[in-house]
Amino acid sequence: MKPAHILVCALAAVVIDPVVRFVRAVKNIGAAGNAIVAGVPTADIAKRLDRGLFSTTALFRKAAQAGRTDVLALLFNAARPKGQAVIDAGAHAVLSSRFAFNDIDMARVVLAHSTPDVLNRPSKEWISPPGVVAVWFDAFYGATLTPHDLDTLMALLREHGADLARSPRIDLTITDGGAHYDAFRASLIAERVEHERAVLAQAVEEAHPEPTTTRRRL
Repeated sequence: MKPAHILVCALAAVVIDPVVRFVRAVKNIGAAGNAIVAGVPTADIAKRLDRGLFSTTALFRKAAQAGRTDVLALLFNAARPKGQAVIDAGAHAVLSSRFAFNDIDMARVVLAHSTPDVLNRPSKEWISPPGVVAVWFDAFYGATLTPHDLDTLMALLREHGADLARSPRIDLTITDGGAHYDAFRASLIAERVEHERAVLAQAVEEAHPEPTTTRRRL
């Protein structure tokens, strides 16, 4: 083989092969996304992951869009060996979609894999003031849940570290602002009551410290 041919083969191995692998991976991801939306059983999706298909943000969004809580849990499990950054990317992709909280079971799966840092990242939907409203708030207000489930969702958000201050200011005196508003308002009031109780308990403890027990000398 001539040196020129050897050089061409070497360049093909270095440049062309990775491109071919990338194109194949993109096609596989697209096919997997279509399979998720089409309702292909979870076991079949798992086989695709076992064959080397990786958990991408596109697949996380597809699973949320299709309401596939089973596939979403599968993708998070597949992302675990790849590290926290991959899990965070998947959680953020779902939270940034319009489908994160359309089902309370899906909300539980998403929040179980969402760190406070991910939940409280700035939303791209709220331009003014920038960086104030968190991504969890957008997902919450896009939720298509019953009033009862909205209350449950707010409790879950607080439990998993959502900062309620990372939201638009609301007038707490309004008592009928719709299901989302009412659930959010109730959670704000509950958080405020908890804070005031904690402050009061600390003040009582400081004002009336427990007496120290002294030994009596014999």
